[in-house]
Amino acid sequence: MVPEITHWLHNLSEERTKSTMSERALARIANEMYDIIGVGAIMGISQTKIHQYQDTSPHSVKQQFILMFTDWRRFAPDTSVGQFVRLMREADVDDAIVKRAIDEEDDNTVRL
Repeated sequence: MVPEITHWLHNLSEERTKSTMSERALARIANEMYDIIGVGAIMGISQTKIHQYQDTSPHSVKQQFILMFTDWRRFAPDTSVGQFVRLMREADVDDAIVKRAIDEEDDNTVRL
């Protein structure tokens, strides 16, 4: 496995990016990321190694979304916000969470 991707997946479980996403959703997103950056099918990552997001995050939903999107863009720089939202939705992330992440704060100082 590419070390940078292992690092990215590890960062998903860190305190700063905790959310309400399930391990299944994280695994689906990881698979989508592999496809996008051309690394191929995900190998050697069991769902038990991908820690579940928690809903005890100190960040707002929008901040969580921005942190996740920023991390994602490090490895798939051409991914648009719309594509990222689509990937999250395809990974069975609750649409309400995605919608809140976009609509929670109408702050023009934060650009995705």
